[in-house]
Amino acid sequence: MWFVARAVAAAAVIRVTSAATCEVASLQTVLASSDTSACASDSGYVVTSLSTPTDAEMAIMCTSTACQSVVAQLEAVFPSECSIGSFALYADLTTPVTSYCSWGDLSSSESSSSGSNSGLGTGPVLLGRSLESLRGPWGSC
Repeated sequence: MWFVARAVAAAAVIRVTSAATCEVASLQTVLASSDTSACASDSGYVVTSLSTPTDAEMAIMCTSTACQSVVAQLEAVFPSECSIGSFALYADLTTPVTSYCSWGDLSSSESSSSGSNSGLGTGPVLLGRSLESLRGPWGSC
């Protein structure tokens, strides 16, 4: 048991130290978004806390379009893992939230399903996905 705990801790340290540093100017753009403050108001989670949201915060984030937008913006601005100190953007924020909410990768799925149109804010949206991306092989109903 002790060995497993140490191995997990070592893997976490390696993961964080190998990630590139998140570019501050790009992060400031997302933080300045009105969606970021609306997400904090909705869920109680503040991105600048540099902590993983609690289950209670993530449950609210799943239903907040502002929070969905913030996660999508972060994934678009930072397409791969980066860190701010010991906080790893994907491992500590976007992956736990998208997994908890079963969103998948908002930035890549939206851009691939709707061409140049991101799908966010362009019609009916369910958990960050446009209705067009949810139809699947059945077409329109």
